[in-house]
Amino acid sequence: MNKIIAVDFDGTITKAGEYKGFGKYEDPNEHVVEWIRQKSFDGDIIVIWTCRQKREYVDIRNYCIKWNIPVDGINTNEFAPKELLALSDNFPKIFADIYLDDRSMHPDELLKEE
Repeated sequence: MNKIIAVDFDGTITKAGEYKGFGKYEDPNEHVVEWIRQKSFDGDIIVIWTCRQKREYVDIRNYCIKWNIPVDGINTNEFAPKELLALSDNFPKIFADIYLDDRSMHPDELLKEE
């Protein structure tokens, strides 16, 4: 079954770096981009999950086109299961089966810190 994959933009799709401001982005993180391309080819849905402002979505989409990064949406729940969407049309967090983010931590890692 195809998965919905939410991928963070800054520091995940792009190489890590300091925030450069509106419309300014680092070069792509090639091993992540190759993984995204493969997942998209396999039929998975790729949604960019970002804190960037909506006014930057066109620039982000153009960045993805320039670097041949397949993207199905940005911060959208349009691909979420219909049963979930029937509950509300205003979820603040996007639905995904997998969340890929450079600042993430799996809950099991908390146990390793003790």
